[in-house]
Amino acid sequence: NAFVELVKPFGIREMARTGKVAMKREISSQEEE
Repeated sequence: NAFVELVKPFGIREMARTGKVAMKREISSQEEE
């Protein structure tokens, strides 16, 4: 759901959630310190 909220400003009309997840979430910069 976070990805859907992220791409909303780009006008995505349709999205399919099938198969394996192809994207990993980036580690926040706070965890890198």
